Amino acid sequence: MAAIEKMERRGECLSSSYLALAVESIGGSMQSVRKTVAILATVTAVVVSSPVAHAKPGYEEAAVRAALQRISDGTWTEADAEFIGSIPELAGIVEDPRVEPEVELQSVDYMLDAHGQAVYAGSSDLIPQDVMSAFVPSATAEASELGPKVLRREEGKGAFSAPSISAIAAAGTWQKTHVTHTHRSYTGGVIYKYHTYATFKRDGSRVLGWSNRYDDVTNRSIGIDVGVRIVDSKTRTPASSGTSYFKRRIEHCVTKLGCYVTTNPWVKTYVNGNGKTSFSSGVS
Repeated sequence: MAAIEKMERRGECLSSSYLALAVESIGGSMQSVRKTVAILATVTAVVVSSPVAHAKPGYEEAAVRAALQRISDGTWTEADAEFIGSIPELAGIVEDPRVEPEVELQSVDYMLDAHGQAVYAGSSDLIPQDVMSAFVPSATAEASELGPKVLRREEGKGAFSAPSISAIAAAGTWQKTHVTHTHRSYTGGVIYKYHTYATFKRDGSRVLGWSNRYDDVTNRSIGIDVGVRIVDSKTRTPASSGTSYFKRRIEHCVTKLGCYVTTNPWVKTYVNGNGKTSFSSGVS
């Protein structure tokens, strides 16, 4: 403020000096004086406003670090949440701890026809591409390291064995599941979505086996770093039911402040031989 006051005083001195010189040189013409005063007023305004234009807006880093630390360790208060949400640079990229993630489960039953195309179970109608596309992971998805394994009952035998490709395409009902875990910032925008996918085969009473399984992170905002997969598991089949379980590490970072919290979103998808599906999910 002292610097601005000095600049103002300097501007006043410049204005007075140039005004006197102008009046003397033009013989006191009022029209010329007015033009000179207008020009000097503009120059003075620029000189005075320059320090303000280059001032650094922002936030108290120490206070922000403290609030983010409390959010990280779960001891945050409403005041902490409101404080972070009031900072424009952070409100759009930091997850609001007051808002639970949105979770959606999608599922479709299908069979494979003689050409290997997906048709609705119990029908010969092809499933539209836009329906099946909801169960196709993005290019960044990571396939399960456990690999697919679907079992079938050998003709005339009670045991199950690993099938050939033709056996996989044989009669039987398949089911695809897709769970989406959506996380939002203080402004309501999406900062990331965690997806899990699982395909399995069933016969009406049992889960015969698992096919492709993936997890994926999409719609990442700045400051979201995708870490390693922590859990990738599936239950043994054949069985009356099964569970596919994924968990992934996510780093939450802020420019100049670094990464302030690590979260681990997880999803368990429960499947049944009769086609019923459900899930449980959370963040650890």
